[in-house]
Amino acid sequence: MRKYLLLLPIFAIACRSSYITEIPQETKISTSLHTGGTHKIVAFVEDDAYYKVAQKNPSYKEAKEAITAQLPAASSDCLCGITVHGGIIRIDGEKKSWIIDIKELPTIAGLVLYDGKNKPIVELNPKKYEMRFRKMFRQNLK
Repeated sequence: MRKYLLLLPIFAIACRSSYITEIPQETKISTSLHTGGTHKIVAFVEDDAYYKVAQKNPSYKEAKEAITAQLPAASSDCLCGITVHGGIIRIDGEKKSWIIDIKELPTIAGLVLYDGKNKPIVELNPKKYEMRFRKMFRQNLK
């Protein structure tokens, strides 16, 4: 029994849902946002219910405004502060490509972060947006 309890955390991590799907780079797919190269990305993703719910739950709006205030203007190195309403986001890295289907997210909004090298991150909790943003972009974004 004890050895099964030790395996439980590993099983829970392995079964955790991932909202990011790795795809072959040559795959053709219709997207709302398609980025290529090794850009850094800070994108807010929202579904159709966002505006109705955000009025009642301002934590999403406040978190978005806090991060937006820290962003530099978009440049050739950083696609910053983009808001995508529904659809699919495709991020092409140097050797891998990923897609994020906004309709599959269990929340009305999320924050997509990509540092230009590693697998993108989707943060769904607005209280953790700023912490994730600071952790990923410790250095200057420019």
